[in-house]
Amino acid sequence: GTISPLHQDPQDNILCQQVKGVKYVRLYGVEATGRLKPGGANLSNTSSLEIDLDLSAMPNIFTSPATPPALSSLPMELILHQGDALFIPAGVWHYVRSLSSSISVNFWWTSKAKPCT
Repeated sequence: GTISPLHQDPQDNILCQQVKGVKYVRLYGVEATGRLKPGGANLSNTSSLEIDLDLSAMPNIFTSPATPPALSSLPMELILHQGDALFIPAGVWHYVRSLSSSISVNFWWTSKAKPCT
């Protein structure tokens, strides 16, 4: 199936609709950036780590006595089915793999909202 390597986008993103099929998604928080080794494929928004569906086969980048992980930097895994949508905030690392023949629609945008003061 189709694979989008582990990467982050500079804009908010909605994996708007899983129109057909099933997709596996793994998310890592922005605070995991240093541990995800940006710079893969000569792109600063792409990780150089190889992702495996089996977390036990992945190098444990979050185990270090000197720098224990924040809970929000640990991976979150989910499966998108037909009709599902997922909001991915700007900067959040995500890996996507089709588990079957699939069609999805994405929408990216830059927020113009200003913080309340």
